[in-house]
Amino acid sequence: MRKCGYCGSTDELIITLRNGASYKEIRHRPDCPLELYHTIENKARVKRLEEKMATLKEEAQAYEPKQTKNIAELEKVQTDLELFDGEGKDKDGNVFKYKYIKVEGIEYRVPGTVLGGIKAIIKKMPYVKFVTVDKEGSGMSTEYHVMPYIEPTEEKVE
Repeated sequence: MRKCGYCGSTDELIITLRNGASYKEIRHRPDCPLELYHTIENKARVKRLEEKMATLKEEAQAYEPKQTKNIAELEKVQTDLELFDGEGKDKDGNVFKYKYIKVEGIEYRVPGTVLGGIKAIIKKMPYVKFVTVDKEGSGMSTEYHVMPYIEPTEEKVE
């Protein structure tokens, strides 16, 4: 994973050009001194890339399908992460809305029951920084269990 040495940003942005070519770029914070440099540098890069048309083979090899993972796939989740609204289509082509967080540039879906579980924990423990989410079942019978995250120790608890 790439990281800006000045602002520390690890958010990646995929730039798609008019000819279909695309490349990844770090999304710098507005106060980063490299933001202006990269803006100027990228104009030159865009011009070079637009002149070279990508082949079907190159595009196929670079293709990464967009996929949203589930919050239960994370070991622990910070409670102060920004929550985004997303939209997707189910297998029948129906549009649905969902909430997600971004961790290291990867989107993780946050079901409503998980938000309710975090709310209940924060009500009892307002200073909790991390939670963990367990997922049981699949489809309509999926259950989520949200618990405060406690760092593992090597001490024996009796």
